[in-house]
Amino acid sequence: MSHGFATFTAGVSDNDILIQRVGDTNSFDNANAFDMFTLAGSAGAVDVEVSMDGTTYLATVLALQDEASIAPTTRVLVTAAGRVYSFTGRYRKVRIRQNGAPAAVGYVLSYGKQGSNASG
Repeated sequence: MSHGFATFTAGVSDNDILIQRVGDTNSFDNANAFDMFTLAGSAGAVDVEVSMDGTTYLATVLALQDEASIAPTTRVLVTAAGRVYSFTGRYRKVRIRQNGAPAAVGYVLSYGKQGSNASG
């Protein structure tokens, strides 16, 4: 598979893990197979954590490209509702957490591989 998407459960509290995957509710399965990610949500805010080794998540959150900004290099650490964000890289695991309140709802993470011609 060269593309796909994951939907999230609604968060309740700060730092709740939002991603929902069958068999793995704590992190995104098989993230190493992909190198392009796009994230968007309808309410609340989230941040993205990554693991290079599949075990330990880095101490800082990932800076995301704000695709809704008119400045092409605008990066943010925390999302805002109703905007689209992207990030690239090869990670063993990707984890999405709610940041503060209100609840983060309607978040979707799509993923793919650069150079892939897949559709669907």
